[in-house]
Amino acid sequence: MISARTSSRRNRHKRGLLFLASVSSLVLLAALVMPINAEAQSPGTFIPGGGMPFPSRSAASALLPSNTVLAMGGLDAGRTLSSMIAYNSSLNTFSSVGNADAPYDTLVVLNHGKVLLVGRGNTVSIGSDSNVRTSAEIFNPASGTFTSTGPLLEGLSSAAAVRLSDGRVLIVGGRIYNQSGQPTATAEIYNPASGTFAFTGSMATPRYNHTATLLRDGEVLVAGGTSSTVTGAPIASAELYDPIGRTFAPIGAMSAAHANHTATLLADGRVLIAGGAVLPRNLKNSVTAVAEIYDPTTETFSATGPMLTPREFHSATRLDNGEVLIAGGDNAFDVLASTEIYDPTAGTFSTAATMVSPREQAIAALLSDGDVLVAGGLTRFAEGANTATAELFVP
Repeated sequence: MISARTSSRRNRHKRGLLFLASVSSLVLLAALVMPINAEAQSPGTFIPGGGMPFPSRSAASALLPSNTVLAMGGLDAGRTLSSMIAYNSSLNTFSSVGNADAPYDTLVVLNHGKVLLVGRGNTVSIGSDSNVRTSAEIFNPASGTFTSTGPLLEGLSSAAAVRLSDGRVLIVGGRIYNQSGQPTATAEIYNPASGTFAFTGSMATPRYNHTATLLRDGEVLVAGGTSSTVTGAPIASAELYDPIGRTFAPIGAMSAAHANHTATLLADGRVLIAGGAVLPRNLKNSVTAVAEIYDPTTETFSATGPMLTPREFHSATRLDNGEVLIAGGDNAFDVLASTEIYDPTAGTFSTAATMVSPREQAIAALLSDGDVLVAGGLTRFAEGANTATAELFVP
């Protein structure tokens, strides 16, 4: 049997041979025309990856300890999907795994390797013409089976979830289905041992399209988002969740509002907040290039960057060298194929390789060999413009 590591080395070797052959031809052609300007080349490169079984955007994703990437649900031409697919990094292929009972929008890998599926669950009647989406499931990658757990206490979508240091899962904020999609300030804790959810504190501000980041000390940074479906205005506020006291505490606000942004834990424990919407989407210049650093030692935000391009619905992946790959998204006018690299030491962004396809709301995951998988997403502002293509960023 060929091990995953051996297969990965062979795949990389094959890619290297193809790349070297291409480079040799290009170098010969360039030598006939003009000298090569090595400094003009962007760092890294994107190469096509195996295609997904179907197009989708806004899919939830999770990286398993086995180096397999799971993708769940999402949208395809207006349809919500309940399918689960898996990316095999050794073969560079996707395959269908099965179907959940609902189009869940959040995946969290638990300590034992199983995966919690929550958000946008099945609609359950609780009487008096009131319905909530409270179902939740556990996916077992070893057996490929789905089993019911929970249920949630509120029917949520667009929440943020993070596995805490003790293995429990914090699900915070989001929109409540049976309250016209209004944002909530409540939070729930899932206990894998009992398979139950319980309320835990409440934020000072309701929010959705926000981020939740587990810090080194076990607390959770909750940042930005949108607090009103009426105005659609992004917010700059941030809060810390204390898992021991089970309480939220507001901290100093960010310098700018951020929604549909990214939050990336850096190697030194700080958090990079990048881009997103700063104004409602129907307003000019609604997308920002502003980036900020949260320092947990002072509980404050400070300016960094900015990014070279305003973008929202992009992905942010910390590379093995500590830098962060920012890929795709949109600038409110076009879906982007451009990418950037953030250097946490210099506090600057620089141009990186261009993706094979423009994409936003794509999945992204750092693989064990250091490559980054980017797959699916929306390729342009048009119904049905979702893609099933995938590509690999090779640093």
